[in-house]
Amino acid sequence: MNTQLDYSCTVKTLPFLYIETVKAGRLLAAGHTAEDIKAKAINKNLFQLKTEARKKEVAVMVLKRLAVLDTFLLDKLVTGTGETAKQLVLYTIMKTDRLFFEFMREVFQDKLIVKQPYIGTGDFSFFFPQQSGTERNSSCLD
Repeated sequence: MNTQLDYSCTVKTLPFLYIETVKAGRLLAAGHTAEDIKAKAINKNLFQLKTEARKKEVAVMVLKRLAVLDTFLLDKLVTGTGETAKQLVLYTIMKTDRLFFEFMREVFQDKLIVKQPYIGTGDFSFFFPQQSGTERNSSCLD
C-alpha cells in the first residue's frame, strides 16, 4: 500500500458489499459521477436499504472502494466473470481497510504459501489475541 491508512474496522459493519459495488461500478463505468451515484443510492434507494443513515454509509463506502480502481480494473469489475469481480471487491477492501489488509498479509498469505487456501477460527485468535478473559483487542470481533 502506498499511503498509510488509519486503523479502522469496516468489515463488520460494511462487509463485502459485492452486489452494491458492482451496481455502483456499472454506473461509474457508464459515466455517472460519484455524486450522482450517491444521490441515486439515497434518493432512489439504489442498494435497497431501510434507513437513510445506512443508505449514506453504504454509498460512501462503496464509492471509496471503487475509487481505488483504475479504468482497466473497473472495466473488469463490471464486464468480467463473477469470480473476477469478487476478487476485485476483495482487492478494494484490502486497499481501503488497513486492518483487513494486515490480517490478509500476516495470516492468509502464510496460509497460501503452505497451500491452505482457507481461514479458520484459530487464525482470528492468532491475529487478535485475547487479553484477559473474554476481553479482546479489537472491537471488530465483538
